Amino acid sequence: MEPASAFAMHDALDVRGPGLYAVLGLAIALVTAALRRTVEALRRSRAGSRAVVEGAFDCIITMDHEGRITAFNPAAERTFGYPRAAVIGRRMAEVIIPPPLRERHHRAMAHYLATGEGPILGRRLELTALRADGSEFPIELTINVMRLADETPIFTGYLRDITERKQAEEERVRLLAAEQAARRGAEASERRLAFLAEASAVLASSLQCQATLEQVARLAVPVLADYCVINLVEGTRMRRVATAHADPSKQPLVERLREFPPDPAR
Repeated sequence: MEPASAFAMHDALDVRGPGLYAVLGLAIALVTAALRRTVEALRRSRAGSRAVVEGAFDCIITMDHEGRITAFNPAAERTFGYPRAAVIGRRMAEVIIPPPLRERHHRAMAHYLATGEGPILGRRLELTALRADGSEFPIELTINVMRLADETPIFTGYLRDITERKQAEEERVRLLAAEQAARRGAEASERRLAFLAEASAVLASSLQCQATLEQVARLAVPVLADYCVINLVEGTRMRRVATAHADPSKQPLVERLREFPPDPAR
């Protein structure tokens, strides 16, 4: 029988004398039993929540509205190198946030407390955190906020060390860059081989030196360079016999080089 039913029964029966005390005793017993069940359910719920937090692989850190750490689970102890007792009550910014980022953290906290607005709340962020030994490492962070009965905010951060993931990403980028460089090198080698083959064919197809060398110069750009100048050694003299530029509009500039005889000593 529920407590409310017991009191309703008393009103209906108008119990007097000893019977009144019996009904009141029954009502008190029912209320007490209900409270015990509620307390037990709450205890089991808290125990279950504590087990989830304690057994989580991710770091779970709770902070009050003053920025002080109120919860620090075992994963956070392993990741940051602090025992829980050493950080409870300390300001979180002084414990796990690198000095260059602390001012931004303080501004964000002040803004939220003043306006109730938190652009980063509920979002997945990648930041840098600080270990007990002073080393910094990359983390993935999500922050949620809940309010107590008096509207005081409590912030809970869920963090994970993403050092290995970042290293894997950097290695992938390095390998991709190496692959692209190797591909460019192979393509350049193919172009040089193709140039040598074509140049050999040109040299073998004509006995006219001037025309042949001019054609070789045109083949050399842009495979080997942006422009090409061929000088022919004749005894102790050197004569400029062919020029070519990859950009036809700049060919006249290269042609002007013919006006400056090459220096055999250089």
